Amino acid sequence: MMKAILTTSWASYQLAINQKHKPTKDACADVLQKGIRQTRYNLMRAYFNGVPANQIRTTSPICSMTDEQWLQLVAKWSNPKNMQISEQNKKNRLNVRFHQATGSCSCVAHLHAYKEKNKVVELNAVDVFEDCHTSRRKGLSDAAKDAISSMKAIMEEPIPDGETPRTSAEVISKVLSRDNSNTTFLKSAGLLVNSKKSVTPTETALQEELAVERQSSAILHEEVLTLKEQADLANEALAKTQKELAEFKQ
Repeated sequence: MMKAILTTSWASYQLAINQKHKPTKDACADVLQKGIRQTRYNLMRAYFNGVPANQIRTTSPICSMTDEQWLQLVAKWSNPKNMQISEQNKKNRLNVRFHQATGSCSCVAHLHAYKEKNKVVELNAVDVFEDCHTSRRKGLSDAAKDAISSMKAIMEEPIPDGETPRTSAEVISKVLSRDNSNTTFLKSAGLLVNSKKSVTPTETALQEELAVERQSSAILHEEVLTLKEQADLANEALAKTQKELAEFKQ
């Protein structure tokens, strides 16, 4: 029965997704890769971090991973080079000044929804920066408030004769570089390809389309994971019942 539910649910989602569409395929691959990374992270926290070396499991803690795959993960986590990289990543995360408040939604997908909601064609990068860093519960952080104030002040400065007005993206780049903030906001939002070249409207539209596909695939992925967990629980319950029945017959 559970298998039928999984098959039916998967088929119902397939009807809404064009499997031959390259952005869709890329989005699905991206979602699955992120799911794998998240699963490994949860396993490391639960069964590796803080566990003495002689007490680390030698068998897989989950049914979807073989013992061999588990031992390969443990070997990777135990590698001194990998541990050094992990510690450096932790330090880098602590140095982040501007935490985006878009939740599980990617920045580009959030901007697509922002454009749809506000009926805008041309995005103002400063307004976008403010929207992406405003938490529903906490609002803007002090660092983000200061940065936005500086951005708006620069945007309001008079333009000398003969000079080209700064774009909102250039203003953001200037303020963040002045604060020595190593942020990938402009790149993540699809507002700049690099420090000198702006993204064309076509590229922006494609990025938004891909982001929306990723968001749809993420929902699909979560549904499949939920159904898989239900199937695993059902299988465990069935195995337990069969074992109890066998013991009763003896």
